[in-house]
Amino acid sequence: YMKKRYRITVLDMTTYELCQQLRVIGTDKKHTSIIKNFLDECDMVKFARYRPEEKMAGEDFGKAREIVDITKSGLEKAELVQERTVEGQVKS
Repeated sequence: YMKKRYRITVLDMTTYELCQQLRVIGTDKKHTSIIKNFLDECDMVKFARYRPEEKMAGEDFGKAREIVDITKSGLEKAELVQERTVEGQVKS
């Protein structure tokens, strides 16, 4: 998502490098902070072999979705609202 949204190659970057790049391209400071906090938690799992409890893992999934939601452009947000509305109608 980050690669597509910001048009930067992120897989070979550290969290620090990614946040620096987000600042360079002018990403909202609040969004950068949220992304950094989330990725710091992910780094604990990836590099320190931390195993979060199931509840925390579910919360992290919610944080990832929040990042996608808050970083979408205006048009993308409108499409997301429409998509969720249609999904809700289909499920009812």
